[in-house]
Amino acid sequence: MTIIIIIFIIIVLVSVGKKKPEPKKVNYYDVAKNQRPKQASSINRANTINVSVTRFSSKTDDSIIDVGSQSYRIDSDYGLESKVPYWSHSYVYSYSEINYATSNQKKFYQYYKTQFLNGQFLDLEGNTNYAFILLFDLLNEFDQHKNIGQLESQLEILGNHYPKTKTYGITFLILNSINKCES
Repeated sequence: MTIIIIIFIIIVLVSVGKKKPEPKKVNYYDVAKNQRPKQASSINRANTINVSVTRFSSKTDDSIIDVGSQSYRIDSDYGLESKVPYWSHSYVYSYSEINYATSNQKKFYQYYKTQFLNGQFLDLEGNTNYAFILLFDLLNEFDQHKNIGQLESQLEILGNHYPKTKTYGITFLILNSINKCES
């Protein structure tokens, strides 16, 4: 938060005395597209994990799966469908990406958004598209309500609970501050 204030002060000092051009609308789509991370080389971790199963003779299955030094709880649903509809990872550049979601994904998104706004932060089980759709949804709503404090708070909470959205949220807040200075 301090860095945003410092950047804002620097921008104000630099822009003093300059003729103020017409404020231009931020194209969040282009900004997000330019921030897309470089593809990391894939690592085959299959050779680095040791798995051993030990069975005990008892009425209950007390199998032990040793995965090196990592702990992992295997839920009793044994791989049945998740509560979060799977959404294959893709780069989300605007709220309109929701139009490519299935009806189950759209229903879940509405539930997720409601929960988020009510202070309940769901485990998306790696389906980050939902968090990015929410990011752009919050930005679109800001265009209507113009409450920068509310937007800052929402983006901070979003970034804290869904870290992959954090840098994008900060970038959009900085761009909004710059546009405000120019107008």
